[in-house]
Amino acid sequence: MPYITGYVNLSCLRRSGSSPQFISQRGTHMGYPTVTYKEEGMREGMQIEDASIPVEDKVRLLDALSETGLKHIVVGSFVSPRYTPQMAEIDDVMARFTPKPGVRYTALALNERGRERAQQYSPPLDTGENSTYRPTLRCHMCDVFARRNTNRSQAQEMADWEQIVSTAKALGATEAGIGTNASWGSNFVGKFSNADRMDIFERQHAMWDEAEIPVTAVSLGDPMSWCMPHEVKSQLVEIKSRWPDIRDFTLHLHNGRGMALVSAYAALETLDETDTLNLDGTIGGIGGCPYCGNGRATGQMPTEDAINMLEEMGIDTG
Repeated sequence: MPYITGYVNLSCLRRSGSSPQFISQRGTHMGYPTVTYKEEGMREGMQIEDASIPVEDKVRLLDALSETGLKHIVVGSFVSPRYTPQMAEIDDVMARFTPKPGVRYTALALNERGRERAQQYSPPLDTGENSTYRPTLRCHMCDVFARRNTNRSQAQEMADWEQIVSTAKALGATEAGIGTNASWGSNFVGKFSNADRMDIFERQHAMWDEAEIPVTAVSLGDPMSWCMPHEVKSQLVEIKSRWPDIRDFTLHLHNGRGMALVSAYAALETLDETDTLNLDGTIGGIGGCPYCGNGRATGQMPTEDAINMLEEMGIDTG
């Protein structure tokens, strides 16, 4: 199984905690944000690889990842094998892997059918029922990619917002989130600016304001690898300045242009000890979205590089 053992040293993912204090380049004494890390290799990694990888090899990888000390592992996607044949055997993987106590296992499900399939494996799969309820309004910045990725338009995504807010209010939600995908640019329509993203965020935030539900979190996805460190920094600065109550930041950064890890570093330098930064990556930097229009010139932030950087910076990821 050379694509696992011949390239990636899983032992490098072992972590040790240490002091998160630092002196920033701005000369201000402050702390790094709290960091959580999510391993996406079994989903993002596999979905663009050969669909014929044997189930037993996928199970070996999942079991090996479980032994590294990672606290959150995405096991795959409950989606149609017609569109993502690499996930056709997700049920077999779930039935055969060995869950490790203390590890949170999650999966992607894009519709009710997918959620029903995932539910039969809970536990060990965490389907969100016992998690903090924080409804989020999201949409793709690029309509072309939205249609390719989820078979829905940007307008359809936005049309869901009213129902999401209504449901959240009825269920007594005490906090909410806002978010975009394809945040920094699209291989189909080009680059997006801070102003483009802020326009979407303003519309989302206004709906939560009207419902009197505080917005505490923001997520930015970058499946087509348009992130740049200075632009990630400027976006986070603008969000923090506009909405000081937002303290939870999620960055899903792809690495097709080699900028994912340095963009994550920029985020670490921008946020402070009052914030939480949630990062995603894949073991060996493998995989990526098959609908981005860049073929196999893709990949995500390599987990072992990210964890090594965080540990060397004295940041404990749990």
